[in-house]
Amino acid sequence: RGPFEKVEGTLELADDPTQSSINVTIDAGSIQTNQPDRDGHLKSADFLDVENHPVLEFRSTRIAKESDDDWIVEGELTVHGVTRPVTLDVEYLGTAQDPMGAGQRIAFEAETQIVRHDFGLTWEGPKDAGGILVGRKVDIDIDVERNPTQESKGPKAARRPRGRREDGRGSRGKDRSMQKRGVRRGKEAHDGAPPRRALGHVRRAGRDSA
Repeated sequence: RGPFEKVEGTLELADDPTQSSINVTIDAGSIQTNQPDRDGHLKSADFLDVENHPVLEFRSTRIAKESDDDWIVEGELTVHGVTRPVTLDVEYLGTAQDPMGAGQRIAFEAETQIVRHDFGLTWEGPKDAGGILVGRKVDIDIDVERNPTQESKGPKAARRPRGRREDGRGSRGKDRSMQKRGVRRGKEAHDGAPPRRALGHVRRAGRDSA
């Protein structure tokens, strides 16, 4: 498991949040798993092939609200030069005052799962005793904590093999403690705020506020 360190994007925030749009660009070569040999392999032609496909891209096509905190973001994900539809499960975690005095910050989490073969990532690495070294399914986790009035380089998007988390609670069972993240729930945190994830800066439709 490891994050992409360089993520940029924009959110076009409409008065009706479901009419907003999200565009994200990820530097494929910025993946960081803290193992240089593995990072090099992931960047090679066996996987991301960053020499020929230097970026990953996401463009939203539909945003829908499921509850005060839960949203669905559908879109097109481009990896390894192949574009496929994906659906992101997004949770709005709340708002809190920035401890550095830069106004309020908002926090979101999102996740989805892809099959790497759908994107042309077919390297298997067979084991001598049978089986393969790399799972075919990849879980993608996205964590965002942002001041919506400031421009940023964006959050980290982590990729990890499908399976249970390190805490053993599964992909949707992790502790999303508001205290740990410095954000709080409350009515003021749920006034129709749309999902924000993998964003570089925020613009309201027709008016750039970044």
